[in-house]
Amino acid sequence: MQILFQVGEQEIAVERIGEEVEERLLLWEAAEGGTGVWPRLLEDPQTLARIAVEALRVCHFDPTTGGDGAEDLCSRACYECLLSYRN
Repeated sequence: MQILFQVGEQEIAVERIGEEVEERLLLWEAAEGGTGVWPRLLEDPQTLARIAVEALRVCHFDPTTGGDGAEDLCSRACYECLLSYRN
């Protein structure tokens, strides 16, 4: 979401909630005043799919096949690609 919407790491927060089959991800705008991500996410039904494709690409997977795309690049989900040790 950070990359697709060009927002900072501290502007969107996520936390796991629930257990087993009820486990979910809770996402919220952590930036004061919001970032405008949620209206864009809710208004366009394709946005969540675009986020998933970008997440696969950043972690060096081929979004089309799901295969490993990091052969010559670097280790999967490395600091240089994610630009964060927090991940």
